[in-house]
Amino acid sequence: FTYVGPQAEKLLGYPVPKWYEKNFWTEHIHVDDRARAIEACMSGSESCQNFEIEYRMIAASGESIWVHDIVNCECVDGRPALLRGFLIDITARKHAEEALRRLADRLTTAQEDEHRRISRSLHDEAGQALTALSVRLHRLEKRFVEQNGADGSVRLELAELRQIAQSTQEGLRNMAHTLHPSVLEHFGLTEAVSAFLHDAGSDSSVELRLDVARNFPRFSSTEESAVYRIIQE
Repeated sequence: FTYVGPQAEKLLGYPVPKWYEKNFWTEHIHVDDRARAIEACMSGSESCQNFEIEYRMIAASGESIWVHDIVNCECVDGRPALLRGFLIDITARKHAEEALRRLADRLTTAQEDEHRRISRSLHDEAGQALTALSVRLHRLEKRFVEQNGADGSVRLELAELRQIAQSTQEGLRNMAHTLHPSVLEHFGLTEAVSAFLHDAGSDSSVELRLDVARNFPRFSSTEESAVYRIIQE
């Protein structure tokens, strides 16, 4: 550094003379952000372009301080002659963003839990009731045929009612699967999307194809649910 403003001490807690020591900047960048920050600085200066980057620095207290680094690159004959950087403390903003992200994750998790609960209710309670109804209608239809013969409007109506019950059961099964695809929970995003595209493609004239790398990784349940919902929409 050739000049460090007096506000630098308030930013990290180090006295201004400390900033002039060799490698002060690089050594006080958070280890997880160091390579990225140095690469951005090198790339920006080599191309003689202004750039901005956000990264963490370690304060004198030991805490991590998020900074927004706005760098102006002055060049002479196409070569960098001076980098003028302005560091802005954005720690509060980053903490707020993280809090919002955690809140969004909790809301997403709560929503998926509710979808799972409704899905199981549709499948277990309503589905089983419709199955029992279909079975009893079938028995009633057989008994009617045995007692009254194969013809008759009552028998036809019983058959139609049984068909309605079966169609409703199938609709509930599809609804439950849409609300919470169990394959997503048990086998992951790739299998869930593959199954969804297969079902969606069979219901339309649109060809749907999935191309996924063999080593495609698993992510958190929140992330996989979010991606699945985007594709589903």
